[in-house]
Amino acid sequence: MAYAALVAAALLAIYFLISYGLYRRAFVSKKPAFLDDFTFTPFEFQADFEEVELATADGISFGAWHFRQPGSPQTVIVSGGHKGQRTNSLGISAALWRKGFNVILYSYRGMPGSDRAPITFGIKEVLELQAVIAFARMRIPKARSGLIGYSMGAVVSLLGAAVEPAIERRVLDSPFIDLRIITA
Repeated sequence: MAYAALVAAALLAIYFLISYGLYRRAFVSKKPAFLDDFTFTPFEFQADFEEVELATADGISFGAWHFRQPGSPQTVIVSGGHKGQRTNSLGISAALWRKGFNVILYSYRGMPGSDRAPITFGIKEVLELQAVIAFARMRIPKARSGLIGYSMGAVVSLLGAAVEPAIERRVLDSPFIDLRIITA
């Protein structure tokens, strides 16, 4: 009897350790590392860009890069995947910029260049997208805007475009349908 209770307690402890590890991996942003400031930027792609600091409606500050194309009203906003950093989408952003588009690339909350905050799989990250759309509207008059999103960024783009009638086009790569399936 005591042996069975000991085995049950050990299994329960293992279950809680695994659950805690999965929770931290999915929802908790990583702490800033020593080399986070030494990454690729649009400078390496010889792009005309500006570094901008934006804030969401709930007060989270985050960084973005605005690839400028003077005279072009076409604007593409790129949203990366889970724990997306702007450096992860530099290639597609530079290619779009070379084709004549204004491109805005941003990092989610909790990532390097942004305030630390829990990751919510798109529920709160849509606030970053709304801030970027407001920035684009202010900076590029009569902008013809489109969104590109990958994985969680596709869900963020879908949610953001649902309340923003000015978004004309959407490219959604691998959005998840139901968050309960992802977290189950």
